[in-house]
Amino acid sequence: MKKFINIIIILSIATFANAQVYQACIDAAEQAYDTKDYRSAVSYYGEAIDMEEEVDIALLQKYAESAFQYKAYKKAESAYLQLSSSDDDAIQLEALSKLALINTTLGEYAEAKTFLETYFSKEDENTERKARANKCL
Repeated sequence: MKKFINIIIILSIATFANAQVYQACIDAAEQAYDTKDYRSAVSYYGEAIDMEEEVDIALLQKYAESAFQYKAYKKAESAYLQLSSSDDDAIQLEALSKLALINTTLGEYAEAKTFLETYFSKEDENTERKARANKCL
C-alpha cells in the first residue's frame, strides 16, 4: 500500500511539473509575441503545442501567425493547413487566405490558386482579408 501511495505522489508531482513547464512556455511565447519577437514566439509556441495531446486552436493560431511573421513559411503553412479544417468559419477563412499568400510567396501558384478558389467559394465579411485574397489572385 505504501508503494502505491508513493507512486501516486510521484505521478502528481510529475503532472504538476509538466503543467508549470507548459505554462512557462505559454507565458514566454505570449511575451515574445507581444514584443514582436516572432522567432522566439515560434519556438515557445512550438514547445507548448508539442506538450499537448489535443491542439489548442488559439495557440495554433498564434503559432501560425508568429511563423508567418518570422517568414518560417513551411511551419506557418503546416499550422494554417490544420486551421483550414476548423469548424469556425472565421478561422478557416483566415487560414485559407494566409495559405494562398504563403504559397504565392513561395512561387507555388497552383496551390495558391486552389486555396483562393476555396476561399472565394465562401462568404467573408472581413474586408482586409478579402483585399489580401484579391491581391494574391
